[in-house]
This record gives sequence, C-alpha cells and structure tokens, in this order.
Amino acid sequence: MKKRLFSVVGPTGIGKTKLAIAVAKYFGTEIVSCDARQFFAEMPIGTAAPTEDELAQVKHHFIGNLGVVDEYSIGQYEKDALEKLEQLFQKYDNVVLVGGSGMYEKAVAEGLNNLPESNPENQKRLEQLFSEGGIEALQKLLKELDSAYYQIVDKENPRRLMRALDIIWQTGKTYTENIDNPLVKRGFEVVRIGISADREIIYG
Repeated sequence: MKKRLFSVVGPTGIGKTKLAIAVAKYFGTEIVSCDARQFFAEMPIGTAAPTEDELAQVKHHFIGNLGVVDEYSIGQYEKDALEKLEQLFQKYDNVVLVGGSGMYEKAVAEGLNNLPESNPENQKRLEQLFSEGGIEALQKLLKELDSAYYQIVDKENPRRLMRALDIIWQTGKTYTENIDNPLVKRGFEVVRIGISADREIIYG
C-alpha cells in the first residue's frame, strides 16, 4: 500500500489543528507540524499552537522543539521533516501534516529549489539596512521586490526577510519564482485538505 501524507492547510485560527487531530485519530497515526512559528518554545501566544489537551490526544512533532535564538532554515526543516516522515512511515501507512506556513508545507510535499547559500556582502548590506531602518525597511524592500511572497512571509522575522532579499539579489528573480516549481517526486502520496472561511468568521 502506498504511503499517504494528509496535509491540512488553511489560514491561522480556522481549525486546522482540530481537523488534523480528527484525521490522525481516524487513521491511528501521528502529526507533523509545518508551522514555522510553532517550532519555537517561547512563542505559544498568537501562533494558534496546539493546547496541552490537544497534544495529549495525538503525538505531534516539531512543536516547541527550538529556542528563538536557534538558526533554523526552511532547507533544514525539509531535511528534518523528511527524516521524521521516513521513520513514521515505517510504522504507519498514513501520516498527517498541518501548519500555517505554506512554504514549509510545500518544502515537505514538493521539495525546494536549490537556493544559493547566503552571500556575505548581501548579508552585510541587509544587516546595515535593518540596523538603520528597522524591520520596516526590510518589509518595504521585500514588498517592492516580491509582493507575492511578502503576503505570506512572517513579516516580523528579520531573518526570513533578509534571506528572501538575499536570494532575490543573487538570482535576479523573485523569491516566489525561485521556489515555484517542484523539483522532486516524493515516495509518498500527498493528499491536501484545505479549509477556508470568510474573514469575518475567522477573526470575528
């Protein structure tokens, strides 16, 4: 039987965790988080992280596993998540993936393009921009250069903003273009379950 990864996607606060737990319980399996904000133990507020009760119902992975000072790239997450999935698929035919970080979900489901390593000169320029203009300067520049990625990136994370800008400068293409095309065929089937609702319902 082919292994299946059920990926529950949708905006923050819409009920992805609840649905993911229901799916995991149905298949008797575990959950892998792809919400980058929930990786950090110090950020439980405002990230819609699973409650202690929810964590007790089904085993979760990549929740509060890092400290805010830890460097952790999307490429490293892809590697770690695939290793975890390989372990889980030895026990289960189905595993659940859930989270609000679209690029991280895509990294697991489809793979990432071979992005260049950070450029020291670009990093120096970006650090200076951040030092002089604050995170608003990074946000403004990214919005000008790649409005599509700006809409979904964690805008309060300067490292994410600087990484995207570095890639844009190095390649001459938007960050969105750099990561747009899937590179690999996974050894498991991806079944995406999308949830949506009117903004008034989600945030009302």
